[in-house]
Amino acid sequence: MTSVVASMIKSFGCKNPMEYKNAVKEIVQGIILCGLSRAGFFSKAILCEGCVLRTFYGLDSFTSSMNFLLKEPDTDFSLPYYLTVVRSELNANGFSMTSEKQETTFSRGRGFPGFSLDDVASKAVDSSSPKIPHVASAVSALSAISTQPANFSYKLKISPNEPLVSGVAPDENILIFFEVYGRLASGATYDVRYILLPSPYSVCVLDLPSLFARSIYNILGRPEGDRFLWHAVYEYVWFVSHSVSVNMNYLNSCLEHNEHNGGNPEGREAALENLKAMLELRFKKINFHEAKGSLRPFVEDQEQLGLWSFDFFESITKKLSAV
Repeated sequence: MTSVVASMIKSFGCKNPMEYKNAVKEIVQGIILCGLSRAGFFSKAILCEGCVLRTFYGLDSFTSSMNFLLKEPDTDFSLPYYLTVVRSELNANGFSMTSEKQETTFSRGRGFPGFSLDDVASKAVDSSSPKIPHVASAVSALSAISTQPANFSYKLKISPNEPLVSGVAPDENILIFFEVYGRLASGATYDVRYILLPSPYSVCVLDLPSLFARSIYNILGRPEGDRFLWHAVYEYVWFVSHSVSVNMNYLNSCLEHNEHNGGNPEGREAALENLKAMLELRFKKINFHEAKGSLRPFVEDQEQLGLWSFDFFESITKKLSAV
């Protein structure tokens, strides 16, 4: 273990093996980003999901996922080249890495065709509510939503070359799910962010409104049991708590659902009301007991998960705003 990695681990102030494991995972993700930056990866790609909120915006949960979008279609793009650079960067910091290509053609499910107006019942609308047209549009939209499969998907198995800390097995693999999507939908905006450790580097990341749009995209399009769904729901609470507005133009591009014009205030409001109705329908179908159980190992403040219910998400969804 290098002195830089040792110092980074110490800075987390870990108190138990699980905290150490999550800290090491976050450090490894930083080393991977550093290697990608050195290789010029971010001239072609943007960090769009997974560790981005934890690393750059302070989200209080951990994830094993690192997800990227190509800025432009690139038929010559070679992920194995960049993984070779990442492997060298990890090795220089005291870690070994193997990579396993994952199947990307599996079905994630296509939307939620079981929705009907009855699903919203009295908790969402009543028969005289002016919101009915938005709910009708939401039912139609949800039946057609599916998430885009990754163009490149790898499972990275990373292990320390020597024991790191007490309580973490020296031969324990750190699993990172690394995915690259081949199309940046129109309307996204992004920033360049800087990190100093393990050595200074820069990363191209979606800005907060665009990240919020992708989280909502995952909530609407991922089936139950998909690891992205539960993390997206957790992120949703974080975005609303921090008064982040949704990039509606980008979300509509992701959904390929453009019934409403988000380019003028009247159209934007209509699109936002439809989105709220779609989210209400989606939250009625989520198994929050399963979601909370799946997230506990990754969340620092687990007491907040106790609030999770349809009523809670219905209430905070009323606070949504759009840009």
